[in-house]
Amino acid sequence: PTRFVSKANKTENGEPKYKEPLSQIQDQIGARIITFYVSDIEPISKKIEGYFAPIEKTTFIPDSVNEFGYEGKHYIFFIPKDIVADLPEEHCPTFFELQIKTLFEHSWAEANHDLAYKPQSELSREQKRKIAFTAAQAWGADNIFDDLFHELQKN
Repeated sequence: PTRFVSKANKTENGEPKYKEPLSQIQDQIGARIITFYVSDIEPISKKIEGYFAPIEKTTFIPDSVNEFGYEGKHYIFFIPKDIVADLPEEHCPTFFELQIKTLFEHSWAEANHDLAYKPQSELSREQKRKIAFTAAQAWGADNIFDDLFHELQKN
């Protein structure tokens, strides 16, 4: 709640950034599906898309094959009317965010969010390299466990 209030109160050039925060801020309500294996993300995504029509769908991957960093699949969906039918409309957000990612992506992203995405002070070059190194390790762990899972399923 505190994060939402602070986001809702943001200003740009002295004016409120959000005139109607309940309908403009899309991540007031969020959910995250965490899976063990990279190869589970697409089947889960297809299943979710069978229930909800995405307003937005974004797959986050680093820009270059030589980079490591934030990865994940994010959706913005309308909140189904039957879920909020008994609540006053002015108290209900219109959207919710759903993220699908692996356990390693999730773990890395949570630490990165606190340490590097919104740091207390500017990170040094060495600190940035450490963040990048841990992103590469998370990517490697994801891929190795996914490979092992599929190899062991064949046996």
